[in-house]
Formats: sequence, structure tokens, C-alpha cells
Amino acid sequence: MSEYQYYDFRAIDRPLTSTQRGELGKISTRAEISSTRFTNFYTFGDFKGTPVVLVERYFDAFLYLANWGTRELMFRVPLARAPAASVLRNYLSTRLQTAAWFRVRGSHVILGLFSDDEDGDWESDGEGELASIVPVRSDLLTGSLRILYLGWLLRVQTGDVGEGVTEPAVPAGLARLSGAEAALVEFLRIDPDLIAVAAQYPGRQAAKARTAGQLLASAKARREEAEQRAEQKARREREKRAAAEAAIRAKHLQVLAAREADAWREVESFVESRKPTAYDQAVVLLQDLREICDTTGRSPKFRGFVDDLRQRHRAKTSFLQRLDRGNV
Repeated sequence: MSEYQYYDFRAIDRPLTSTQRGELGKISTRAEISSTRFTNFYTFGDFKGTPVVLVERYFDAFLYLANWGTRELMFRVPLARAPAASVLRNYLSTRLQTAAWFRVRGSHVILGLFSDDEDGDWESDGEGELASIVPVRSDLLTGSLRILYLGWLLRVQTGDVGEGVTEPAVPAGLARLSGAEAALVEFLRIDPDLIAVAAQYPGRQAAKARTAGQLLASAKARREEAEQRAEQKARREREKRAAAEAAIRAKHLQVLAAREADAWREVESFVESRKPTAYDQAVVLLQDLREICDTTGRSPKFRGFVDDLRQRHRAKTSFLQRLDRGNV
């Protein structure tokens, strides 16, 4: 597969000015630039700008996707409407290029979320991804902390948080994520089992505070239980299908046994026809007759018939080869 990188920047709170669009045009002559959007993709080469710098200067949301497994989101929010830095530090790192981070720049806070999975499947070209995710920014501005907690879970999942670290406050609503939050979770490949176990105790209760390691262990146990249930269900379905097939097989042999004499004659007729398809039919019929004879204690009769058949038609090598392949 050839290289593919997709960049999508969005201006939400205010449109880009003509001067700003001109500045962006100098970074990339290939990009699609409007008053609210700056997008580009690459199948070779690389983007000349620095995404975090562009978000700080121009944009309120950013998405990056590469077909080798790297995915990144950034959001810029007004400092006056963002959670306090002390709250942000409970969930996010202050180091860039970690799984979930934040930094204060002037009158804004920049939030970053990063996922890298070289073994992950690549199915999307990135178009439309940011539009489905960007409403989480509005949720953050209205006081929701779910995106911050999801970022903390991403840090736990990637090992950015030590297993002995106690979880921060768990916001309500994790068990009922919005469509935008679900799109963010899918894009960043946050473990749904980790989210499920985290959602069990909304609100911070000291008696129920958990460590990152305990969450990971609970998510693993939940995943294994689900896999066991799925395997048990699959096994029951296989057994059900096998029982149904056995019943059909038994009915078929019962009907054939009732006309066994005709079946022996049909075998002779198929062989005499000298047609490959008829040889195949003869082998299938012989396999059925062998099973009938085995279950009724007449295996010697069947063996004698086949030996005689082989002897009388020894010149028909194609038929004999089919008998051998059919283990008749």
C-alpha cells in the first residue's frame, strides 16, 4: 500500500481572514483552503507546517490520519471557558506527543489526543471524520469532562499512566456516550471494555477509587468473559448445526435403506455409463451404502460388492481413482 496522510484543520469560533488564508497558502499550494477549513492529503512527501503551531495561531480543531496507524486530534478552546488548569492536570499530561496532553497558549488552551497502532486496520481516508467528532469540543465548553476522562483512559491504555496511579473523578454519562464521543473513541481506538468498567462508578467516591492497573485488569477480565461467552455461543450453534445435519443425514440413510436393492443397481448403472459425473454419483452412493451396511452388521457384504466392482471395471482407471479418493 502506498503512503497516505490526511490533514484536516477547522476554524470554528471565527472565520479565517484573507490574510490568514494567504499565510496558509504559502505553507501548502495543494491544500483546499476556505474561511473555515484547511485540508490536505499526501501520497508521497510530507506536510511542511507544524500542526500544533497552526492550531495555536489559526484553528479550533485538527485531525490527522496516516495509513501506518497514527491518528491525532487537537482542539483549541478559550482559556476563559476551559476547565481550570488544575482540573486538566488531573486527566492530561503537559508533555506533547503523549496520548493525551494540554498546554496553555495566550488566551487559549490546546488539547491533544494521540493514538499509534501499526497493527491496526486502515479503512478510512479521513474525509468526514473530524466533522463527526468536533461536537465534543462544544461539550467541553459547556462543562462536560468526559473527553478529559476518555483522554486519561487513552493514557492508561498506552502505558502513559503508571498502573499504581489512582483514577481522577469519573464524569457521569460514560455509559451513554454521545455520537461524537463514540466517534472519538472509535477514531482513537480507546478500549471499549476499559470504558465500560470505568463507567461503573460515576463520581469520585474514595471507597471506590481505582488504580489504572485495576481498571486494566478489570477490562481484561471483561474482555475474556465476553470472548468466553462468544465461544460458548458459537459452540452451541455448531452443535445445533451438527445435530440438524446428523438428523438430515439419518433421514436420508433411512430412505435409502428402504430402497437399498435399487441403490445397488443404480451404482452399476452409473459405472456403466462411463461418464465422469456418473462416476462421482456412484462413489457418493457407495459411501452411503457402506454406512448403511456398517450400522446393520453387513460390512463384509459391502466389501465384497466393491471388490467385485473393482475387478469387473478394472479398465476404468478414472472410476477406480475416484473410489480411492472417496476411500471406498
